[in-house]
Amino acid sequence: MPEFLRRGDELEAGLPHALRLIGAELDCGIPFDEALGGAAGEGTPFGRALLRVLAESRTAGMPGALARLAARAEPLAVKRAAVALSRAYARGGSGEQLKALAAGLARGERIAMRQYAARLSAIGIAFTAASCVLPSLFLSLAVVGQPVFGELASPELVWFAFCVALPLVLLALAAAAWLAVPPSLRLRRSAFLSREQRARVGRLYCGRFGGTFPFPTLFAASSLAAALMPAAFGASVPSVAAASFVLLSPLTAFSVLAWRADAAASEAERRMPDALLHAAAQLSCDSFEGALESVRGPAYGGFGATVSAALARTRAGEALPAALRAAGGRSGSRPVSRALALLARAAETGADAADALRETAEDAAEAAAAAKETAAIVAPQRYALLAGVLLVPGILGALARAASGMPAGGIVQAGLGDGAGALGETVAAAEAFLALFSALAALFLSIQEGETAKAAAYAPLLLPLALGVFLVSSGSAGR
Repeated sequence: MPEFLRRGDELEAGLPHALRLIGAELDCGIPFDEALGGAAGEGTPFGRALLRVLAESRTAGMPGALARLAARAEPLAVKRAAVALSRAYARGGSGEQLKALAAGLARGERIAMRQYAARLSAIGIAFTAASCVLPSLFLSLAVVGQPVFGELASPELVWFAFCVALPLVLLALAAAAWLAVPPSLRLRRSAFLSREQRARVGRLYCGRFGGTFPFPTLFAASSLAAALMPAAFGASVPSVAAASFVLLSPLTAFSVLAWRADAAASEAERRMPDALLHAAAQLSCDSFEGALESVRGPAYGGFGATVSAALARTRAGEALPAALRAAGGRSGSRPVSRALALLARAAETGADAADALRETAEDAAEAAAAAKETAAIVAPQRYALLAGVLLVPGILGALARAASGMPAGGIVQAGLGDGAGALGETVAAAEAFLALFSALAALFLSIQEGETAKAAAYAPLLLPLALGVFLVSSGSAGR
């Protein structure tokens, strides 16, 4: 398979952060098996591979289990990680080599993101161009008449072009974008509609529903309303689009709440490096608990609120390590959870907490820089695609309006029957194409963000928008 079409292995996702975490825990004096167990609990593909290593180490020993990991893993980065872990185990638990390898892999991830940006730019331009140029060209040719199409422009050809050929071209471009997504982008946060994300949204916004997003109730109501709409307004493309919007609206509502929860988690991640470095400096003249007290205020935003929640649990009688882990688990942020888990380990072992805080701050700063670079790469492509969602139906509608003012003879000669009926057939096919285009644009947009499942949430927003622009720009063409 060409390198351009080779999709990166999921095992590489989150690998630098896992190695940095293991190295920091080893330097804090945590046993090797426990350090691997902490990274394995991250829930990443590499974490699941480490769980298998821990299981195999009971029979084959740790060196043998790591050798098996290196043998069965395809990515070179994972093989290097397995070798580095084996050397760290043999040298008594030194984490320096692991942290150096993590830094190198993180630089490689940034290079991969820049390459992805270049590929995504080219694919995005092709997607927008194909969405605008190909259907506009075909719509123009379909109504020009005998000089261009002769007798070939049958209703079947019009529907085939708009509903099969053109969507297949866009689907191929979306598949190319999916293949180009690097592993680091696919594991930025908990997946859309994952159990972790549903629990976070329910905890933050659905207290009156028992802490659970009420999907069954909302889907029952939206399904009933969607079933009644075509019967009430006819089985036209716009009414079916409106019914689809109503049917999938619970997913859209959930995506809005998930976006708000992710924004709160991102704010905590941005404040975390400053807070941890301040706490590391405070340790020179204060205790571990006192250093945490110094960063619990509103000056450190969401991270300060998370630390404050952990300290509140300690005042209620809970042990500090358990309180830190519980607060990190409820934060909705993997970097915050990882940082508090490392601090919990330092509190348990009595290791130099200042080093643990500095290591955690470096990891958080690296993650924040990667998130900013990812946002800078994805944002222009997202806005260009959203502009295309307005541009494509606008162009098609303007062409349909222009065609409605042409003499009917040109359309009749094209083999589409009477002029009004021919144009109506073409407009109906164009509306069906816009419905498919909205779904494909939603898929392309979700692929850009590394979360393909979000297409189900974006489609209900893009579908009525595209059809609305088309109906406004086309007027009463063909009706």
